[in-house]
Amino acid sequence: MNISNNNGFVYSSCFQMIMSITLFLCLTLFQIESFAFSSSEENNIKALSNFLHDDKRRILRVPLEFPTIKEAIESAKDGDWVIIASGVYLEKNIDVTKRIVISSEWKIKGDEDVIKKTIIDSGKEKLFSIWRNGVEISGLTIKNGEHPLDIHATVKITNNYCFKNMDAISLETGSGGYVAFNVIENDIDDGIDIDIGENEHSIGSNIIVEYNKIINSRDDGIEIRLFSYAGQNIDYTINNNIIIGSGGAGIQIISYDNFTGKVFHIHHNVFQNCKTGLGCMEGGKTVEDHSGASLMDEYVYLYNNTILDNEVGVTGGNRIIAINNIILNNTLGGFKGFGQNSVIINNLFFNNNASDLIAIAKNATVKKNIYSKDPLINVDNYSLRATSPCVDSGIKKYMKNGKYLMNLSKETYRGMMPDIGAIEYNKDKSFQQIAYIDAGKDTFLINPVAAVKLEGIVKNRTGKYLWEQLSGPKSVTFQTPDKLVTNINFPQAGIYEISLSCFDGVETISDELIVRCTNMVNNDHHFIKGSEDKIIEAEEVNFGYGEIYVHESNGNPKNKFLEICANRTGNPFLEYFIATGQLVEYDLWLFLKAETSGESTLNIDFNNKSIGEVHVTNCDSFYWVKAQKKLNISPGQWSLLIQSLSGKILLDKMILSPDPKFSPDKKNNPTKGFL
Repeated sequence: MNISNNNGFVYSSCFQMIMSITLFLCLTLFQIESFAFSSSEENNIKALSNFLHDDKRRILRVPLEFPTIKEAIESAKDGDWVIIASGVYLEKNIDVTKRIVISSEWKIKGDEDVIKKTIIDSGKEKLFSIWRNGVEISGLTIKNGEHPLDIHATVKITNNYCFKNMDAISLETGSGGYVAFNVIENDIDDGIDIDIGENEHSIGSNIIVEYNKIINSRDDGIEIRLFSYAGQNIDYTINNNIIIGSGGAGIQIISYDNFTGKVFHIHHNVFQNCKTGLGCMEGGKTVEDHSGASLMDEYVYLYNNTILDNEVGVTGGNRIIAINNIILNNTLGGFKGFGQNSVIINNLFFNNNASDLIAIAKNATVKKNIYSKDPLINVDNYSLRATSPCVDSGIKKYMKNGKYLMNLSKETYRGMMPDIGAIEYNKDKSFQQIAYIDAGKDTFLINPVAAVKLEGIVKNRTGKYLWEQLSGPKSVTFQTPDKLVTNINFPQAGIYEISLSCFDGVETISDELIVRCTNMVNNDHHFIKGSEDKIIEAEEVNFGYGEIYVHESNGNPKNKFLEICANRTGNPFLEYFIATGQLVEYDLWLFLKAETSGESTLNIDFNNKSIGEVHVTNCDSFYWVKAQKKLNISPGQWSLLIQSLSGKILLDKMILSPDPKFSPDKKNNPTKGFL
């Protein structure tokens, strides 16, 4: 999905400036290394005042004074501002090692229209790698990058528009700070990826994520990894965000099954049309499957959220403190898998397919919830109607065993008591006038029929609709490309990217979906651990496209291989999904042979990058071949494509190994007993 706020780019300029100044003061006082504050409060205030009124601070303008952003950053000194004029810039792989501001004219003039006119395209590469505390990135449009904001320090990231990136904002080990008022749309993976604490020698600092719109991330809106060692003690505050249309979870917390001391405060957010609103996973696994995290003991304070129209509202761990939430229209259930130390109090559940609470531990505290009452919210902007049973029905504090698990200040609500849900009745309409578009979920078709129906949804926006093909092996045909509902013909097996847009005369909003036309389907994903070799049988392919056949070796049903044969109708290919919880390099070995005279060729891509070609000679026996390049696998789930370019090739199995000295031909190798 894609959404837009008719009242402005993100939220009101005044409120943004107040929040930016407030958080900047906080980050400066507590986190920016260069001030080196003493314990004296008077000295701290003096140092901060000197910084804000520093006559030595320079404004370096691109392209007026420097032709490229990189040159301006290299010339900057601590405290300088690099201001980028409107235009399109093709830049990538810039290291930021000084405490500077990188922004558009928005930073000086406050004109929100400038943000979408100041565009940096990093062409499937990183844009900024940030290594210094106190850096600010703001007021920019960032597109087509792969981890374009690669962050290893305490930073401020605000008021950016991020479109079609892979992990638009990547907070890596050693990072932290403030991420707010950004719009992140159509991310190829996760809108915000938080890996704070991956390195125990450089953990990072607390993080605030608020007032962002994260729309139509192909995987998670926000993905958070806990990692496996104790004593990290990071606080995550995630509030007042809108997360819509995530293919995985709105927020996913990935446990590595060891207690880390991390604490989560997740409140006043909206989660809509995701696979799971908040999803907890265990064992370092990232593929959202509603299973929950039975070994996750971190505290997750989940209060005053509106969680609607997802498959499952929330999957839990052992200490989920859920209070004052609206859980509405989740097709597979409301809360699932909360452990014995969890609390479920004063939430409103409605129309969750008769499954408000699933697999909740017997010893969990469950009381004073409201069931089967319509919350009467305005679904287009999530606000409460005057007659809603949620108005003034929340609780402001809850204590258990002498400890406050929630204690809201009066400033957070308007009536006599807090409301239930994300938005207070009669609150300033920060979330109002939201328009969004939904092309539908990614899907697959097995031997597709002549025409397949696509049904788009557009809310709070009128205009001209258009279905278009962005990519695919052959051109598709739309019967009614200017209607929300259309039939589409796929002429050939393959992976197709389809777009639906709506233009109202001023602005275009769009959404995309992937349609896989396949003749082989396997939903099992291949999860690998960093220290282990992984054997994948060829027939365990997730999707197969084109002329592919499964054979048994000598009539043995337990030992199969695949035949992939290039021909006049196209080049068939295999797709495997590889998932891991660690950053590791792997060698890829293939056990195969050719059955055509001359040389046959395979092409291998991983995560949209070429691993090179494999040339296979005709011989009587299967043999091992190593791919030309290593697979650089970061935490997450990625696609491995193996395509036949010429000839007929038989593929039996593959091995992924992190050991550069590994050889499948060694004595006692793991292929003993194979073909």
